Amino acid sequence: SPLAAEVDVLRQFRDEVLRLFAGGRLFISVYEAVSPPFANWLARRAGLRAVVRSLLAPVIWAVKTTRPKAPCLSHEHGSPPK
Repeated sequence: SPLAAEVDVLRQFRDEVLRLFAGGRLFISVYEAVSPPFANWLARRAGLRAVVRSLLAPVIWAVKTTRPKAPCLSHEHGSPPK
């Protein structure tokens, strides 16, 4: 999917940040209940899909730019071998 990288960013944020807090877990529960029917409804409306993507763009940008990059642990990137 053309949005696979963005979806991965949001999933990582969900797993590493939102799940740590009661409010985040509540948000995830509501999202998981509402999202499938909304996505099915939205799939039939190309114009609205573009609007939703544009509304999500600043959220994705904020998550990308404020999350620390995970250190690379592989040998190829300078870490000592085990």
